Amino acid sequence: MANVRAYNSKYIDPENQFVKPYPHARLGFVLASPVLLLNEGIRKISIAIKCTFNNEICDNVDNSVEFTENVVNVLNQVFYPINRDLIQLAIKNGISKHLEQKLKSILIQENADTKNSLCYSSNEEFIYEKILSDHEYKELIQSKNDIEILSDIIKPIKAFNIAFSGEKEWIKPNMSP
Repeated sequence: MANVRAYNSKYIDPENQFVKPYPHARLGFVLASPVLLLNEGIRKISIAIKCTFNNEICDNVDNSVEFTENVVNVLNQVFYPINRDLIQLAIKNGISKHLEQKLKSILIQENADTKNSLCYSSNEEFIYEKILSDHEYKELIQSKNDIEILSDIIKPIKAFNIAFSGEKEWIKPNMSP
Protein backbone atom coordinates (compact mmCIF):
# COMPACT_ATOMS: atom_id res chain seq x y z
CA MET A 1 0.00 0.00 0.00
CA ALA A 2 1.31 3.45 -0.87
CA ASN A 3 0.76 6.77 0.80
CA VAL A 4 0.21 9.55 -1.74
CA ARG A 5 1.81 12.16 0.50
CA ALA A 6 4.93 10.16 1.28
CA TYR A 7 8.09 10.64 -0.73
CA ASN A 8 8.75 6.90 -0.79
CA SER A 9 6.21 4.19 -1.34
CA LYS A 10 5.41 1.81 1.49
CA TYR A 11 6.45 -1.24 -0.52
CA ILE A 12 9.50 -2.92 0.94
CA ASP A 13 11.25 -5.38 -1.34
CA PRO A 14 11.34 -8.70 0.60
CA GLU A 15 14.60 -9.83 -1.04
CA ASN A 16 16.62 -6.66 -0.40
CA GLN A 17 14.61 -5.03 2.43
CA PHE A 18 14.68 -1.75 0.48
CA VAL A 19 11.88 0.83 0.32
CA LYS A 20 11.17 1.58 -3.33
CA PRO A 21 10.34 5.14 -4.44
CA TYR A 22 7.41 6.03 -6.64
CA PRO A 23 8.18 5.58 -10.34
CA HIS A 24 9.01 8.68 -12.38
CA ALA A 25 6.06 10.38 -14.01
CA ARG A 26 5.67 10.11 -17.76
CA LEU A 27 4.29 12.81 -19.96
CA GLY A 28 3.47 12.45 -23.61
CA PHE A 29 1.38 13.50 -26.54
CA VAL A 30 0.05 11.89 -29.68
CA LEU A 31 0.34 12.88 -33.32
CA ALA A 32 -2.29 11.40 -35.62
CA SER A 33 -2.52 11.58 -39.38
CA PRO A 34 -3.44 9.17 -42.20
CA VAL A 35 -0.02 9.99 -43.68
CA LEU A 36 1.58 8.25 -40.70
CA LEU A 37 -0.26 4.98 -41.36
CA LEU A 38 2.69 2.75 -42.20
CA ASN A 39 1.54 -0.52 -43.70
CA GLU A 40 4.59 -1.33 -45.82
CA GLY A 41 7.91 0.08 -46.83
CA ILE A 42 10.26 2.45 -45.13
CA ARG A 43 9.45 6.08 -44.39
CA LYS A 44 11.55 8.90 -43.03
CA ILE A 45 9.50 10.96 -40.60
CA SER A 46 10.75 14.28 -39.24
CA ILE A 47 8.96 15.95 -36.36
CA ALA A 48 9.80 19.52 -35.37
CA ILE A 49 8.54 21.01 -32.13
CA LYS A 50 8.73 24.78 -31.99
CA CYS A 51 8.80 26.44 -28.60
CA THR A 52 8.73 30.04 -27.50
CA PHE A 53 10.86 31.20 -24.60
CA ASN A 54 8.68 32.92 -22.00
CA ASN A 55 10.63 35.29 -19.72
CA GLU A 56 7.71 35.44 -17.27
CA ILE A 57 8.04 31.69 -16.58
CA CYS A 58 11.82 31.44 -16.89
CA ASP A 59 12.66 34.68 -15.11
CA ASN A 60 15.83 33.32 -13.52
CA VAL A 61 17.40 32.52 -16.90
CA ASP A 62 19.41 35.39 -18.37
CA ASN A 63 19.97 34.04 -21.85
CA SER A 64 17.23 32.28 -23.80
CA VAL A 65 19.70 31.11 -26.47
CA GLU A 66 21.90 29.44 -23.86
CA PHE A 67 18.83 27.90 -22.21
CA THR A 68 17.61 26.53 -25.56
CA GLU A 69 21.05 25.10 -26.35
CA ASN A 70 21.10 23.36 -22.95
CA VAL A 71 17.64 21.84 -23.55
CA VAL A 72 18.64 20.62 -27.02
CA ASN A 73 21.84 19.17 -25.55
CA VAL A 74 19.90 17.20 -22.91
CA LEU A 75 17.35 15.98 -25.48
CA ASN A 76 20.16 14.57 -27.62
CA GLN A 77 21.93 12.77 -24.77
CA VAL A 78 21.58 9.10 -23.95
CA PHE A 79 21.10 7.99 -20.34
CA TYR A 80 21.10 4.66 -18.54
CA PRO A 81 18.84 4.02 -15.54
CA ILE A 82 20.51 1.96 -12.81
CA ASN A 83 18.42 0.62 -9.94
CA ARG A 84 18.54 -2.16 -7.38
CA ASP A 85 16.13 -4.41 -9.32
CA LEU A 86 18.22 -4.17 -12.50
CA ILE A 87 21.41 -4.87 -10.55
CA GLN A 88 19.83 -8.01 -9.01
CA LEU A 89 18.76 -9.18 -12.47
CA ALA A 90 22.26 -8.54 -13.82
CA ILE A 91 23.77 -10.55 -10.94
CA LYS A 92 21.40 -13.46 -11.65
CA ASN A 93 22.46 -13.31 -15.32
CA GLY A 94 26.15 -13.64 -14.42
CA ILE A 95 27.89 -10.25 -14.42
CA SER A 96 31.37 -10.19 -12.92
CA LYS A 97 31.84 -9.62 -9.17
CA HIS A 98 33.90 -6.53 -10.02
CA LEU A 99 31.02 -4.95 -11.97
CA GLU A 100 28.54 -6.02 -9.29
CA GLN A 101 30.53 -4.03 -6.70
CA LYS A 102 30.81 -1.03 -9.01
CA LEU A 103 27.06 -0.99 -9.74
CA LYS A 104 26.17 -1.31 -6.06
CA SER A 105 28.57 1.51 -5.13
CA ILE A 106 26.77 3.83 -7.56
CA LEU A 107 23.70 3.57 -5.34
CA ILE A 108 25.55 4.74 -2.22
CA GLN A 109 25.81 8.45 -1.56
CA GLU A 110 28.20 9.86 0.99
CA ASN A 111 26.62 12.37 3.34
CA ALA A 112 29.23 14.89 4.45
CA ASP A 113 27.13 16.08 7.39
CA THR A 114 29.41 14.96 10.22
CA LYS A 115 27.69 17.02 12.96
CA ASN A 116 24.93 14.45 13.41
CA SER A 117 26.95 11.33 12.76
CA LEU A 118 28.47 8.90 15.18
CA CYS A 119 32.19 9.51 15.79
CA TYR A 120 32.23 12.24 13.15
CA SER A 121 32.38 9.70 10.36
CA SER A 122 30.56 10.13 7.08
CA ASN A 123 27.09 8.67 6.68
CA GLU A 124 26.21 6.49 3.73
CA GLU A 125 22.79 6.89 2.20
CA PHE A 126 21.52 3.97 0.15
CA ILE A 127 19.47 5.15 -2.80
CA TYR A 128 17.23 3.02 -5.00
CA GLU A 129 18.15 4.35 -8.42
CA LYS A 130 20.37 6.69 -10.36
CA ILE A 131 20.53 7.84 -13.96
CA LEU A 132 23.97 7.68 -15.59
CA SER A 133 25.12 9.61 -18.64
CA ASP A 134 26.28 7.64 -21.66
CA HIS A 135 29.89 8.47 -20.79
CA GLU A 136 29.53 7.39 -17.13
CA TYR A 137 27.87 4.12 -18.14
CA LYS A 138 30.46 3.20 -20.77
CA GLU A 139 33.32 4.03 -18.40
CA LEU A 140 31.82 1.69 -15.83
CA ILE A 141 31.78 -1.48 -17.94
CA GLN A 142 35.01 -2.94 -19.30
CA SER A 143 34.34 -6.65 -19.90
CA LYS A 144 32.79 -7.74 -23.21
CA ASN A 145 30.86 -10.42 -21.33
CA ASP A 146 29.40 -7.82 -18.93
CA ILE A 147 28.52 -5.53 -21.84
CA GLU A 148 26.66 -8.38 -23.53
CA ILE A 149 24.76 -9.36 -20.37
CA LEU A 150 23.77 -5.77 -19.55
CA SER A 151 22.64 -5.00 -23.11
CA ASP A 152 19.52 -7.09 -22.45
CA ILE A 153 18.92 -5.64 -18.98
CA ILE A 154 19.87 -1.96 -18.88
CA LYS A 155 18.42 -0.18 -21.89
CA PRO A 156 19.48 3.30 -23.02
CA ILE A 157 16.87 6.02 -22.69
CA LYS A 158 16.52 9.59 -23.85
CA ALA A 159 14.67 12.49 -22.30
CA PHE A 160 12.33 12.46 -25.30
CA ASN A 161 11.32 9.12 -26.81
CA ILE A 162 9.33 8.31 -29.91
CA ALA A 163 7.13 5.25 -30.38
CA PHE A 164 4.49 4.35 -32.97
CA SER A 165 1.27 2.57 -32.24
CA GLY A 166 1.49 -0.86 -33.83
CA GLU A 167 -1.18 -3.50 -34.29
CA LYS A 168 -0.22 -5.33 -31.07
CA GLU A 169 2.32 -3.11 -29.28
CA TRP A 170 4.26 0.14 -29.40
CA ILE A 171 6.92 0.18 -32.11
CA LYS A 172 10.11 2.02 -31.27
CA PRO A 173 12.18 3.13 -34.26
CA ASN A 174 15.80 2.05 -34.41
CA MET A 175 17.58 5.20 -33.31
CA SER A 176 21.04 4.08 -32.24
CA PRO A 177 22.43 6.17 -29.37
